[in-house]
Amino acid sequence: MNYLSPDDSSTMNSLHLLQIFLFCLSLSVLIVTAWVIISGNDLSSQFIYGDVACNCEKGLEGSSNSGVAEDGLMFVGKDSELSARSLKECKEKMRTFKERLDWEISRGDWRDAEVDYGNKKVKNNRADTRDIKILVNGKRSVNGFSTNEDIYVPFSAIREEYEAHGEYNKKGVFEWKNAIIRPWDVPRSYDPVGLYVGLENAVVENRKRVKCIDGIYEVPVTTQWDKNGYFYATQIAQYGLAHYNNFLKVGASRKRTILQQWNPAHSLAESGEVKTVYSKEKRRDVTYFAGRIAFNRKEIFNQTRGMNILTLEVKLDPESEIVLGIRIDNTDYFNIRYVVNSKEFISCSHPNIQIRIGHSSGWRKITRDLKNDLMKGIVSCKNFNRKLPEFDGLQRLTFIGSGSIGDVKVSKSAHEEMFLNAAKWLLKFQDDQGAWPVNVTRKIIPQVVSPPGWKSAMASGQAISLLCRVYSYTNRPEYFKAAVRALKLFDIPVSKNGFVSTVLGNLPMYEEYPSDPSLHVLNGFIFALIGLYDLSSLEQGNKEARHLFDVGIKTLLRILPMYDNGRGTFYDLRHVVIPGVEPKRARWDYHAVHLGQLELLKTIVNDEVIDKILTRWKGYVDGVPARHN
Repeated sequence: MNYLSPDDSSTMNSLHLLQIFLFCLSLSVLIVTAWVIISGNDLSSQFIYGDVACNCEKGLEGSSNSGVAEDGLMFVGKDSELSARSLKECKEKMRTFKERLDWEISRGDWRDAEVDYGNKKVKNNRADTRDIKILVNGKRSVNGFSTNEDIYVPFSAIREEYEAHGEYNKKGVFEWKNAIIRPWDVPRSYDPVGLYVGLENAVVENRKRVKCIDGIYEVPVTTQWDKNGYFYATQIAQYGLAHYNNFLKVGASRKRTILQQWNPAHSLAESGEVKTVYSKEKRRDVTYFAGRIAFNRKEIFNQTRGMNILTLEVKLDPESEIVLGIRIDNTDYFNIRYVVNSKEFISCSHPNIQIRIGHSSGWRKITRDLKNDLMKGIVSCKNFNRKLPEFDGLQRLTFIGSGSIGDVKVSKSAHEEMFLNAAKWLLKFQDDQGAWPVNVTRKIIPQVVSPPGWKSAMASGQAISLLCRVYSYTNRPEYFKAAVRALKLFDIPVSKNGFVSTVLGNLPMYEEYPSDPSLHVLNGFIFALIGLYDLSSLEQGNKEARHLFDVGIKTLLRILPMYDNGRGTFYDLRHVVIPGVEPKRARWDYHAVHLGQLELLKTIVNDEVIDKILTRWKGYVDGVPARHN
């Protein structure tokens, strides 16, 4: 056995310790290197938000430096200089982290807020916060929290209590707004036969209060005061004006003919007969059918994809119908049945949607928006509970009964046909007083009820605006004459079934809802004034319309301040004319209408009252109230 001397033993121990130290050092380097590689983090720089710290994924280049970035975010760097690019990247990384952490705090327990940052979870570990109960106006309590510096209230409570609006923008920043409105695009110079301001982007037929587009007159059917549906001149005029606007912007859509004459290769006579015959009225060959004829699915579908407007020239016998087969979502289908002798505007029993089209002894043109018909049909289908599907073309076109078929075409839009249909309805249903009666009862408040047959200055004003534009487009005098006839009730008091009430003693005002007492609805009054101005500004001019407009403007300038509530506007003046009645504030979308109307009047009437009130009312949208005492 060999023994080592004490010196030799000491030397060996030192060597062992050195080896262990070098091994541990190497292992530490490997571990740190591996962590940096795996995590992608550079230890050279760090951002700090409050008591929360996280490493930036991109290292900062340069020497030791530190400071405060934007939004109070702290950065600490250990290298020599900070390159602009790296600093910008780190700021963006930390800003994103801050927003994510704030979001986690806002949606749950602030002490447990935690976000993923790279491979790490960063947790809010502040110790100076505590949960609290907040009593809101003595009515209800909500959960919040406090710090040593402030109280934090959930935005949901603020939204409910103060009708505030808020949402995250594209950058992830939460924007709190007093109101969210769509401002009107008012031109510097108003053209009375140009775009009708306020309906530039309107799709009237898609409104919830529109039951469907009627198959006989091809205008909207309204359900606002009667769920069974009725014709309402205001809605019909707006429908026409919206499509007139679109026609001016995009013009006529090119139509694609999918059927002109019968072709055995494209159809199948399921029963009965089909043949080509000569039509004296059309002065060309058309397709005659009797029984049931279906056109080839593939042929129809390929040509109708992306085309939601169907136009048919037909001459149908009383018991006939047109059936469109539409497949949706590759799993379900509907049949839209246009029925000659049906009495209902629209009905649905899955998979059949039925729309009346009425009987005509001669040839007629039917124009249908299939996407809208499908949507309105499904809405009326009680046993269909799925999400509304998208229309993606026809699968089948079938004619049942007997009659003749001319051209069948598809297109992406039919704005011209639609605004002309609205104008034709106005011509057909204008009464001997020049107005358009509404044949349903309207109960405004218990003290004010309008029986069926009531008429509206707003409806007449917007009808005049449409008739003026259609007259300018077609140069057909019947539209101009109808617009002039519509002036009659603007000079007759409400007590004699006219439009004129008085306000502030003896100032005349044109009522959207004539009643006793009259409520003085602001937006309806101004729409009536715009119609009067449109008629007075045609090339022929109309002195009566101009006089009625000038009288109305004088009243408007006097009463506008009465609609100001210090933070928004009133819809009407019911609280002034009926003692003790609660005021009706205008919703923000109606406030936006008031703003747009005044912007438009600024281009017509040069008066500083409109300027001052418009500036103040715009401030209300941005949360700037009128000053208190």
